[in-house]
Amino acid sequence: MEKTANDNINAFDSLYTTNQIQLFKVLIPYMAPPMQKNLVIYIKYMEFQYTMTLFQKHPYAAFTSYSFTDKPDTNQLFDEIIPFCDMTQREKILQMKNMMHSMEQMQEMMSMMEMMKDMFPEGMGGFGGGSMPDLAALSGLGDIMDLFGSMQAASALSPCGET
Repeated sequence: MEKTANDNINAFDSLYTTNQIQLFKVLIPYMAPPMQKNLVIYIKYMEFQYTMTLFQKHPYAAFTSYSFTDKPDTNQLFDEIIPFCDMTQREKILQMKNMMHSMEQMQEMMSMMEMMKDMFPEGMGGFGGGSMPDLAALSGLGDIMDLFGSMQAASALSPCGET
């Protein structure tokens, strides 16, 4: 079963608290509003105190239910934090996700072009009725971006997307 962000949050909360603190949390809705404020502050203080004591006794204690990976899945991270973001933050995260998706597509396209270069080392002039540039002549992202820019400009000039 896959862990969700809420599972991780609950595991974290339970690790850095005690049963006594949990009991106080259960009491919050049963208290009068002025007392709720004081109880919440006291609970947070007790959690902080417990956490500090835990790390003093075990300085190298770690949150072991997380498995650290050398290459985390950034899209999964974005999906997990979006519910906790305001609208501005959500928009920025969605922009980053879109940018990452575009970069992945660009990498796939570049590897496809490299594969085509290997398959047709003499070049691909005349491919598809038009003239494609010699793939060996392309060097770096700037050339590829120029290629896509010229393809976009050419399609914008032709009416109804016809070439």
